[in-house]
Amino acid sequence: MRALIIGGDGAIGRALKDKLESRQDTVFFTTRRPVPVQGNALHLDLASSEAETARLPQADIVFFCAAITGFAACRNDRELAERVNFSAPSVLARRLVDAGSRVVFLSSNAVFDWREPHVPASREPRPVTEYGHFKAKAEKEFSALGSAASILRLSKVLRSDDRLFNGWIDDLNKKKTINAYADHRFAPISLADTIDSLVAISQGRDGGMFQMSGARDISYFDAARRLASLTNADPKLVFSIKATDRGVPANEIIHNSTLDSSRLTALTGWTPKDPLSVIDDVFRERIGRPVATDRL
Repeated sequence: MRALIIGGDGAIGRALKDKLESRQDTVFFTTRRPVPVQGNALHLDLASSEAETARLPQADIVFFCAAITGFAACRNDRELAERVNFSAPSVLARRLVDAGSRVVFLSSNAVFDWREPHVPASREPRPVTEYGHFKAKAEKEFSALGSAASILRLSKVLRSDDRLFNGWIDDLNKKKTINAYADHRFAPISLADTIDSLVAISQGRDGGMFQMSGARDISYFDAARRLASLTNADPKLVFSIKATDRGVPANEIIHNSTLDSSRLTALTGWTPKDPLSVIDDVFRERIGRPVATDRL
């Protein structure tokens, strides 16, 4: 298979590239950074006015992994976020499909308003953030491409190099206090499971909407307490704070982030995992000891 990854030097893009190459697929990938003339790396900046007309290699499957994901970044530069998250990907996807490629677009549970759990894929998007607004617009354009396009909506993808969680682990190991939001929630999935799902979707032929999230939501305070348990730290080092008190806009505070993942389960056999087990698995090597099995 010949694959092209738009945003191949991001966290998901890099892991996807490694996975595809391990299967002996031919993988091209784009980056905003300068690249050598040789090799399969291609320069493509979705923020550039030239992005929509850029020459791209022929590929059987194209993954759109590049995005501006920060809520604040999208809020602070709406024009740039619209171009990177919606305009350029939509035009490129149409070109690629017309040339015979299939496309897979990474989207987000931010297309919803986080009022209810386990949102079905058929629910009409109702974004309350700029990021979610542009993702919802892009979803509509990709959906119009028919069976040649697949969309994967994700909850938070938790990685072993997550800066916040690793900072907490460092502080707990040093017996320092940490503050974590009790009113901001997430339903994490692992990077490894995300990559496996993308590969499975790329091998299917039906296209359409897929969703992937953890089995339930926990607060960041719950997650921090879990890390305290795993590191044998005093749980009293973890202090509960409110995102609202720290200036986080009310519309950017997540209450329910779970999605109905049944279609993905039918395709791959993957089932949503409890968020505590995801934390355990992702940070097992970082912590370096067997993890506990208790629940919050």
